Order: sequence, then structure tokens, then C-alpha cells
Amino acid sequence: MKILYFTESYPYGLGEQWKTNELKILVRHFEDIEVIPFHYNSNHIPVDPIKGITYHKPLFEKIPNPRVFFKFWSILKSKKRYYFFKEFFKKKIFTIDKFKQWVSSSFLIDELLRNEILKEKLLRTSSNTIAYFFWGRKSAEIIPLINNSSVYCFVRLHGYDLYDERYSTRYIPYQDKILHCAHKILTVSNHGKEYLISKFPSLRDRIKVSYLGTLYAGHSKYSLSYNMTILSCSSIIPLKRVSLIASALQYIKTFSIEWIHIGSGPCRPEVESIAKDFSENVKFKITGWLPSSEVRQFYQENEVDLFINVSESEGVPVSIMEAMSSGVPVLATDVGGVSEIVNNNNGKLLDPSIQPEDLAKEITKFFHKSNEEKLSMRKEAYNMFKEKYDAENNALKLVHLFNSSV
Repeated sequence: MKILYFTESYPYGLGEQWKTNELKILVRHFEDIEVIPFHYNSNHIPVDPIKGITYHKPLFEKIPNPRVFFKFWSILKSKKRYYFFKEFFKKKIFTIDKFKQWVSSSFLIDELLRNEILKEKLLRTSSNTIAYFFWGRKSAEIIPLINNSSVYCFVRLHGYDLYDERYSTRYIPYQDKILHCAHKILTVSNHGKEYLISKFPSLRDRIKVSYLGTLYAGHSKYSLSYNMTILSCSSIIPLKRVSLIASALQYIKTFSIEWIHIGSGPCRPEVESIAKDFSENVKFKITGWLPSSEVRQFYQENEVDLFINVSESEGVPVSIMEAMSSGVPVLATDVGGVSEIVNNNNGKLLDPSIQPEDLAKEITKFFHKSNEEKLSMRKEAYNMFKEKYDAENNALKLVHLFNSSV
């Protein structure tokens, strides 16, 4: 049995390298795995390729994005225009913003249907194939049009491809068609599962929780002294609110603290600007993007006392799993499925609307905990990883799900 593993940009790009964790286990159980990325995402060099896996060039070297008028004209000429306009009227695409979303997705689907890789691998194949779409947008938007009984579609949903409230229009193009045509729908959190069931109750039996995970690489060092090192890891984009951490650290003046952020993004200049006003007791560094293997190595080789995530929305972040696999407690906003990994024993859930001064107080409270309390939290953090977020265990469950569904 063949697995076609559709990604956003992995093994290229910079933000999906943790997929290596899952693939390292899947390759032990399936002889034929092909990774098909959607686009390069600014990096043309594959990272950590795994022996025994075939890696394709992206479906698109550059995402096609002509002007709206050209997209609409292309849709009008498409052989699938009836399919597109059925969505248009069913979802009442009567506002400018919804129209732009609909046009972009419809145009993309038309482009996907012309893609030679997809024609060969999905539309024409006669061998049993699992098409595993790691995200519920972009490549996955072709699912309703595959119409091939040899292909079994699994689609994984995280956040932006799951929660329509992330959009001002409350509209995710073709989502209901994608989900109704998928054989199995995998959510990365129980919160996501319950959300989907409330939205699509008829799909209850197809929706499964399939936690992501990370690989254990060793416990992190820790200070338990008058110094404190905190770590954050994410894209530096508005959704992740990294600037909130920076603003909070402006209020901390009574003890030495080092803040290290792994990742980058368009809001980096704003964060660096805030950091210029830090007091002398606060040190700050942005490493830029690191492959998942190097993130785990960073935990092994450095002191990390606390991990912080203050996103507006999440599934269950792999970055928190990586921290806990190294025994690092976590402060995180109580959004999405975060409460399924963070609790009072291994960290603390924060109010999603937390302000910088209040975040500073929470960091200070953690600093002043006794060494015994901190060590207990570190132990509980690792236990949470081992119980629910070990990549090897979770990938084995996925293997079983694949084998039992085809």
C-alpha cells in the first residue's frame, strides 16, 4: 500500500520540519511513502530527508496568484464551473471578502486538477493508495474531485483549516465538501473534534483525535538559581503575539532573565524594537528558524527553565510538546486544545486576553517557586509528553488507523 503524504512545504520551507518525527516511524511500516509539498515556501533545500522516502518537487514552484478578474474569468471557463458555482450559491458568497476567498480557492482547485503529479498519483492510479493531507486547505481542496475508489483520503485539521471564527467572514471555502468526501478526518485535539462534531454531526464516526508528537532527545538543563531562562518558539506573526512576551519582560526588573525565541516572521522588527528598551537584567536573542532536530538539541545543550506560548488560537502546539519532552514547564494561553497538554501540575493556563503586566506577574510567580515545586513541574511536564505526545506512540496509532481503514 502506498502513502502519499501531502504537506504545505516540507521537506522544504522552514516551519514544518517536525513532520520528520512522524515520518521516521511511518517509514518502518510502509515501503512506499511519497512526500508531495504544495510549494517551496522560500527555501529550496530539503531538510533532513529520510532514507526510503521519495520526495517530490512542490506542486507549485510559486503559488499561482493572478488578479481577481483573471481568476474569475478562469473559473467561468473551467469544466468544473458548475461545482464552483454550487458552492457560490450554497454559501451565499455575496460579500467582497467572501468572494475573494471563494475565487482564490476555486481558481486553485482548477489549477490542482491540471497538475500532472496529482493526475498521475490521485486521479489515474489503480493501486490502493492512502492520500494523507496534513492540512485541510490548499492540496486538500482537491479531495471532493478525486473520484477514484483506489484512493482513501485522510485529512488532518489543526487551526486555520478548522476554526472558521479565525476569519472575519466565518467562511472556509469548500470545507464541508472536503470533510464529507474524506474517509477519515483527524484532529490534533479533542477540542477540535468536538468543534467539528458540533458543526457536522453526521460526520461523528469519521472524526478521530490523532495527536501529533515529538521525539525524546533528553532532558533540558535548568538553573534553579538567581537566573532564569525562558524560551518561546513560533512564527513571529500577529496570531502568535510574540510581542506580548517582549512587552511583559519590560516589567521585570528584580531578577536576571534571558529570553530566547526560536523562529522568525514579519513581526520580528516590532519585537526587536520593544527589546531595545529592556532593563540590563533582561537578555534577549532570536535564533531564527531551526529544524526540529536542532530544537531538541537546543534543549539538551542549554538551560531552559520555562516555555511560554501566548497565541490567540492554537490546536495543540508541537512547540509545547518539544518543551515538555525535555521536562520544561509551560505557561500558555487557554485557547484551542492547549488545555489538553498544559495544566497546573506542569505549568499554568493563562487567560487568552492576558495583558503584558499580568504576564510579567505570572513569570515572576514561577521564578519565586521553590526548587522542589519547579522540579515537580518538570517531572509532570515530561510525564504529560510520555503519556500523550510521544511521536513514536502516536505514529503507531496512525499506522493502525491506516491499516484498519483500507
